[in-house]
Amino acid sequence: LSLLIWAGLKVSAYREFTRDLTTYQSVGLGHSMDQIKYALGYPPFVLGPLTQDDKWEGSFQSVYQTDGKDPKNAMPEGKKVEDFLDWQYQETDHRIDLTFAAETKQISEIGCYVNSSVTGDTPQHCPPLFGIDSNSSEDDVLAALGPPDVEKFTGPSKSLRYDELGLEVTLSKRRVYMLTKTYPI
Repeated sequence: LSLLIWAGLKVSAYREFTRDLTTYQSVGLGHSMDQIKYALGYPPFVLGPLTQDDKWEGSFQSVYQTDGKDPKNAMPEGKKVEDFLDWQYQETDHRIDLTFAAETKQISEIGCYVNSSVTGDTPQHCPPLFGIDSNSSEDDVLAALGPPDVEKFTGPSKSLRYDELGLEVTLSKRRVYMLTKTYPI
């Protein structure tokens, strides 16, 4: 009996692992814009193209609200959400970031972001991906996934990339605050 229970747990873990290779937050890599609107609804925010800013020595993306209630941050005249490759959905405790491939307009990247500086009654939380969530420490990530293929520091953040999983884990103060899912390499 204990062997059957052990086997059942292993099969369950394998199913979760294979699901995590292509799906996160009910969104799958390769899903179309129509499939995303069906699954998550109309995106409340879209992002403009990446723009270089020499004054600030970096780049940025304009964030547009899609409901038209804020004229200052409204989408440019004549544009619709399908004209943008980056969509955002603000949930109660996290933000879902979606990136579509320019050629196919299908999902190429799924992200979850928590703002650790938010205070209040609602704790910020990204659901787990390969057993890692926004409550994970750097030690938890390394213990679960091993050494990363690439480690990169950007300001106060550190990113750990796992190519074979298509996973990037971003940390600040040794805590996960962003998970990004792409196709495994």
